[in-house]
Amino acid sequence: MTAPGALRRSLSTTEMLICFVAALGFAFDTYELLMLPLIVRPALMELLHVPAGHPSINEWVGILFYVPAVAGGIFGLIGGYLTDLFGRRRVLVWRILF
Repeated sequence: MTAPGALRRSLSTTEMLICFVAALGFAFDTYELLMLPLIVRPALMELLHVPAGHPSINEWVGILFYVPAVAGGIFGLIGGYLTDLFGRRRVLVWRILF
């Protein structure tokens, strides 16, 4: 909440672009989470050459949902720590180069 006498400034073009790109990233992640349940079973059936009820399909479905979420959480925490330690620009440059 702002103080009664405080002035509000509008977002700059760069700040609006940053917000747009962040929202686009969240939209892509949401799309991916919505589409994966529709395509994962037929794709695994074709890749593994097994019928739909095979236990390995359920095992791989669990892995495909679990591993990205855990990795995102772990590497997000590590990235936040490194950003605090070295600065945002340096961490982003090294991440892109890596």
